[in-house]
Amino acid sequence: CCAQIYVDPHSLTAEENYRINGVLTTFQIEECLDALESVERIPDIDSHIQEASVQYPEEDFLADIISNIQTIADRLRKGDNKDDLNEQIEALTELQSSVNQSAEQGRDELDKARKEMEAMELW
Repeated sequence: CCAQIYVDPHSLTAEENYRINGVLTTFQIEECLDALESVERIPDIDSHIQEASVQYPEEDFLADIISNIQTIADRLRKGDNKDDLNEQIEALTELQSSVNQSAEQGRDELDKARKEMEAMELW
């Protein structure tokens, strides 16, 4: 009825070989076992992601310092010292904003990594 075509199992992925021939080569079995070992480390990866997430500073991490400098600046009369302090307040405010943006992007990337792992149903 039908002619069978021989396909070298070594030229197929493990999935293709299993679907076509119903078996895996020894090498493919070893690859699957190595992959399983990697998958078993996923909970460790998640804990690293969680730990990284909490390392970012709070949104208002410079607020107290900025407020203290502002209080000092408010006590000063007009002049170079007051202007210098106001410049420093502005610089710190910009720094805080920049760090907040970077931290938000970092948290978003960590969340994406976690969601990708969840989508692969690895834990």
